[in-house]
Amino acid sequence: MIIGGTHTQALGSALRGLDARRKAHEHNIANVETPNFRAREVSFEGSLKRAIASGRPSTMGLTTRRSVEATRPDGNNVRLDREVVGLEQNALEYRLMTQAINHAYGRLRASLGR
Repeated sequence: MIIGGTHTQALGSALRGLDARRKAHEHNIANVETPNFRAREVSFEGSLKRAIASGRPSTMGLTTRRSVEATRPDGNNVRLDREVVGLEQNALEYRLMTQAINHAYGRLRASLGR
């Protein structure tokens, strides 16, 4: 595996997608009491899969959309429980991607004798 190759680019793209999702969760949580606020959802996995298949993972796109979940009487549809769980799951996935990148760089360091 070469640093900057398809594998590393895919991991970097996944990190960008996960970072965007984290920001959306945080924004949703910050607006849990805002009347008429609609939660935001970020998706990127399908785009990443297609970008990897094309051999260009850095071309991955992000899709941000407003949730169509039912709203409360105040017009807000943020569910704090769902956002907190999503934020935690996202953090675990981010950590996994970071570990994979660190492993790749560790192999490079080892091959250089450092």
